[in-house]
Amino acid sequence: MSKYRVFLKELSEHRVLLPEDEIHHLVRVRRCREGTLFEAIDPVSGRAYLCRLQKGEKGWRGEVVRLVEESTESHLEIGLAQSLIKKDEFEWVLQKSVELGVASITPLITERTEIRFDDRREEKKMTRWRKIIGEAVKQSRRTKLPVLHEPLELETYIKMGSDELLLVLDEAGEVPFKDFLRSHRHISRCSLVVGPEGGWSERDRSIFVASSLPQLRLGRRILRAETAPLVGLSILQYEYGDLNTHD
Repeated sequence: MSKYRVFLKELSEHRVLLPEDEIHHLVRVRRCREGTLFEAIDPVSGRAYLCRLQKGEKGWRGEVVRLVEESTESHLEIGLAQSLIKKDEFEWVLQKSVELGVASITPLITERTEIRFDDRREEKKMTRWRKIIGEAVKQSRRTKLPVLHEPLELETYIKMGSDELLLVLDEAGEVPFKDFLRSHRHISRCSLVVGPEGGWSERDRSIFVASSLPQLRLGRRILRAETAPLVGLSILQYEYGDLNTHD
């Protein structure tokens, strides 16, 4: 196990090629020398390799020592559909949800969303968000890179007809979250849908009603928009995922 973790560009026989930014991080930022051990993550396959840093005629690369057998991925596949909130809070949710094992993230545009994008701003945001997600994967010792979807209007997201269980959090919901989970003993795939600052609007709630989606409340207290998803994800991972494991 190594404290240095990067994403690989290509795996060829017993060598890994690294992107230029990852080489810069290892050699210039972390000041790793030839022979240093590091872990190279293949975000496509979800595998990680323990490698030894080498410098060849064509630059820096890694010699594969062995496959890292330990799995840090949850068997529960959770998607997070998070309404767009203020920049710092949204980025904090991205980071922490990755640490909690989320498999995908969809930014939602709701009636009360104040953030609007043009194509240029959206691509800039997506690039920054992918970087945050990638760094959180490395820090939390995950091997799979969560999928970041393009921002979607709430109604579009709900109407996409996903076959996974949608869990809509709502402080005004009539169904307690724990009661709903008790009626679904075996969940292997689901998505958590979380509202913006100020909560869902009546129009948003009408979309849930039209789709026969119950609105679930976490408790009596009102949680902030950046707190609610992390509480929901933690509960789901404890009940159905890997937070209750003793391995």
